[in-house]
Amino acid sequence: DGIHLMAYENNVLKRSDDGGEVWHTVPASLFNRPSYDNFGQIFACGNLFFVNIAPGGPNVHFSDDFGVTWDVFEKLNELNNDIITAVSYDDTGYVVSGDLGAVIESTDGSTWVDITYDLYTLDVENIGMLHRANGYTFANIGNGNAVLSPGSSTWVEFIVDDPYPIVFAPTEEINALSHIGNVLIGSAFGHGVFISQDNAQSWQPFNLGLTDFQTRDVEVIDDVIYLAVNGGLWSRPISDLQLLS
Repeated sequence: DGIHLMAYENNVLKRSDDGGEVWHTVPASLFNRPSYDNFGQIFACGNLFFVNIAPGGPNVHFSDDFGVTWDVFEKLNELNNDIITAVSYDDTGYVVSGDLGAVIESTDGSTWVDITYDLYTLDVENIGMLHRANGYTFANIGNGNAVLSPGSSTWVEFIVDDPYPIVFAPTEEINALSHIGNVLIGSAFGHGVFISQDNAQSWQPFNLGLTDFQTRDVEVIDDVIYLAVNGGLWSRPISDLQLLS
C-alpha cells in the first residue's frame, strides 16, 4: 500500500509503517531462528507479508499484521510445495503460488483452498507471475499464460498476438500484469505493453512512443502507468487509455 513496507538492510529484516521514514527490526526469534541466515524473498499481498526461508524448514512464514507478528505458513507444504513464487490480491481475495506449480486462494487471508485444479495439464514450468483482477486469476506458467475465471475449476491458456513480432522474442508471453477497472495492462518481454478489455481473451499493443520493448514489470500508481524495462523506467498517464476507445 506504499505505507507498510518490508526490506532487508545489511541482511537484517526490517519493516516500516510510515512509507519508509522509520524502520523497525523484525527479530529473527519471531521465526524461531537465531539469525537471518537462509532468509529469502519477501512478498507483500495487501495486509499479508510472506518470507521464504530455506533450507531447514519451515520454509515459509507469514504475517497478517504488516510484519509485526509471524507464524508458519502451512498450506503450501501440505501440497508439497516448499516456497512461494508469486502472490496477488484484489477485493475478492488473495492468491499464492508455490515452486511446484500449486495455486491457493483465500478470501480472508487465513483460510486457504487449493485452486490448482487442472493447471498441471498445461505443462507448468514455473509460476513466475500471478495477478488477481475482478475475481479472475492470471498466471505466467513459464511457457505461456493461463487464466482462471471466477467460480470456474478450469484453467484456460490465453495468447497475446503481436502484429509486429520480432525474431529474438517470438513468444508473446505476459510476464507482469496490472489493471485499472476492467482494463488489463500486460508486459511482454521483447514486445512491450499490451492491453486487454475482455479478461485476456484478446489483446492490442499499447506501445506508442515506447522505444525499449525489453519490458520486465508494469505497475499503476495513482494516475500513472509505470513500465520497468532493461534500460530504465518509462511512464504514461492513465488517461491515454482513452486512445484505445
